[in-house]
Amino acid sequence: MALSGIFGHRNSVHDKSYLDSQAMNGKFVLSIQSDVVYGHVGLAAARPIFSAQGIELLGLPTVLLSHHPGHSAPRGRATPATEMESLVDGLESLGLLSRIDIVATGYFAQSGQIAAAARIIARLKSCNPAVQFWCDPVMGDEPRGLYVPDAVADALCAELVPLADLLLPNAFEARYLTGIDIRDRQSATEAARSLATREVLVTSVPDGHDRIGVVWKSPDDILFAADRRLESVAGGMGDSFAALILCQRMRGIDRPAALDHAMATLRALLDLPRDPVLPPELPLASASYLLAPG
Repeated sequence: MALSGIFGHRNSVHDKSYLDSQAMNGKFVLSIQSDVVYGHVGLAAARPIFSAQGIELLGLPTVLLSHHPGHSAPRGRATPATEMESLVDGLESLGLLSRIDIVATGYFAQSGQIAAAARIIARLKSCNPAVQFWCDPVMGDEPRGLYVPDAVADALCAELVPLADLLLPNAFEARYLTGIDIRDRQSATEAARSLATREVLVTSVPDGHDRIGVVWKSPDDILFAADRRLESVAGGMGDSFAALILCQRMRGIDRPAALDHAMATLRALLDLPRDPVLPPELPLASASYLLAPG
C-alpha cells in the first residue's frame, strides 16, 4: 500500500460540525495503560490524539511514573488492582459504563492488574454487550526482549488475549504469542492468521533492510503498509499508532484509509524538530494540527 500525504487535515482542526456531532454522540473510550508526568507514552500519548479528534478518553492508569523508564530510573508507582476497580465504580456512579464503546489496554505492571482488567471488561460488556475490546499485549520488543515479569506475560496470554476483538502486538509480541519468527511481511501475515482474534495488527514488521511495516488482518483481507526505518525513534510510537487507528475507526473510516492516515501522521510527527536538550519525545502537544480529523 502506498502511503499518501497528510490528507489536508491540517485545515480541519476547526471542523465544528464534526466536533459537535461527536459531543452529541457521547461516545467514550476507556483506556487502561501506563501514564507519565513528562513525555508522551501510554495515556500521555493517547490524550492529545483523542482530544484533537473530539473523542472522549477515560484514562485509567496502571502506573503513574515521572517519565519513561528509557530516559532514566523513574519515580512513581503501580496502581493497585483494587484501586483500578474502585475507580471504575466511580465511573459507574455517574452512569458512564453504558456509554463506553471501546475499552483498550496497554502496559500492565502486575498480573493482578490484568485479572482486574478482565473483570472490568466483563462489567462493561454487561452494561453494553456491543463494547469492543482492543488489546495491545505489551510484553517486550526487539532487541530488548521480554521486559515485563513472566507472570504478567502469562496473565496477558491467558486472561486478556482470548477476550480481544482486536490485537496490536509488535513483531516480538506476535512471535511470543504464536511461536512464529517475524522476519518479513509473509511471516507476519502467517502469525496474524494463526491467532483466533478477529482483527490483528502486527507492527514493527521488517520489510527489507531499510523499511518497517504493519500487517493488518481482518476477516475480509490482509493490509500492509511500510515506511523507511529510522535508527532511533522516541518512545510512545506504538501507543500513538494505536490511538490514531482507534480514533479513525471510531469515526467510521475504513481500514485502508485508517492505516494510511496513521502511518502518514506518525511520519510527519517524526519529521518535526524536537527539543535538543530534553530527552526525546514525540512532539504531540506542539503538533495538534497534525492530529485533527482527516
